[in-house]
Amino acid sequence: MWFPAFIAFFFVSCSSLFFPVQKKPAAPQNVSLVKRTTTTLTYVWPISANANRSKVEVRDLNESAVKQDSPKVDCESDNEKQHICNITSLTPGCHYEVSLQNCAEYCGVKRVLHDHTQVSAPSAVRNFKPSIANFVNATFYWAKPEFPNGPIDGYLIEIYNKDTKRTQSCLAGGPAVSHTVDLKEEFTYFSGKIRAYNLNLVEHRTLLGPETTINFESLGEARDLAPRNVFVLTKTDICLHSLGIDPANVKANVFWKAPRIVESPIVAYAIHVITETGYDITIRVDSTITEYPVDIFQCWEVYMVRVEAVFESGESAVSAATVVHVTDEITVSTTLGKREFYSLAPADTTFLYDNLSSNATTSFGVSARTILDVGPTAHSHVNFTFPPAYVTWSRENKGESSVYEESHCQNLHS
Repeated sequence: MWFPAFIAFFFVSCSSLFFPVQKKPAAPQNVSLVKRTTTTLTYVWPISANANRSKVEVRDLNESAVKQDSPKVDCESDNEKQHICNITSLTPGCHYEVSLQNCAEYCGVKRVLHDHTQVSAPSAVRNFKPSIANFVNATFYWAKPEFPNGPIDGYLIEIYNKDTKRTQSCLAGGPAVSHTVDLKEEFTYFSGKIRAYNLNLVEHRTLLGPETTINFESLGEARDLAPRNVFVLTKTDICLHSLGIDPANVKANVFWKAPRIVESPIVAYAIHVITETGYDITIRVDSTITEYPVDIFQCWEVYMVRVEAVFESGESAVSAATVVHVTDEITVSTTLGKREFYSLAPADTTFLYDNLSSNATTSFGVSARTILDVGPTAHSHVNFTFPPAYVTWSRENKGESSVYEESHCQNLHS
């Protein structure tokens, strides 16, 4: 049996099939940062007509910072007119990369912003303590604040000398946990304080945290029983040649502080004024005073002054030596006995002398003079002259100078 065959042909035109192409929403426009705090960034931008949803991503750019919680994002719309996205739980003083997108069925092109949170003052520094080496070298150690509230840009350290009533300030960098200070004074009581700070770069302010304070003292070598901080101050420019005064004796005041340790009552103090020839002039004064006027100094002479504490037990302890030089700024003397005195302006660093003698050796001495403030007393502003440097000239040395400079250390407390 035969059956007829049928062949069917179907033609489909590709052009008749339509697949719609989804166009990504444009990136957010007119984005504004409306709020910045230590832990919050808030952005607003207009809602797109065809993309009324939003997406926010946050990336922390401060990997080394101490983190708080992970950032949280809360976005809402304001009467269908603008997106309001609030990013919270951020770390103070940190930088972030924020990506904003308009979204419909798909999210669109990203708007990438870089911003930072605000800082606030750190909390108190912890475990602040000193370590004393070589009697006066203090190394301070501390632990960072529990709540840094920012990157910790640095530390302000202030050391107050309770004897001289002066404050020494220094800065340590943010990463530091120690700092060394030269206290300068042996056997002296100090108080110290430290504060961490952050820099508000937006408002250009330094935000200091609360103080952490300590009390401590410097050490010394075997002078606990001896008077301390001995210094000598003249009351006037009594040797200044321009005044036309050349007295036999110059009046000066000798100051000192009582010993740190007193194992037996002090019955008296003895002031020792030692001349260049080694002669010791001793003045005994009452145990209740720590300042005494002495009128045995002479112009253009050098002395060594010590103060001795005399105890009821019969023992005594002598202070370190203080060198005193009573002179004008420049003295010119010759082997023929001629002596001249000159004063220069503070800024002068040269001196011309045109009266050299060809028959004698001429010696020049140059000293610096300063005015010191020793406190609210009748003689609170006094003059002090430092030891001189010397240079000599003669025909025999053919103009070649030989220089001698005194190396005495001055025990000044102003």
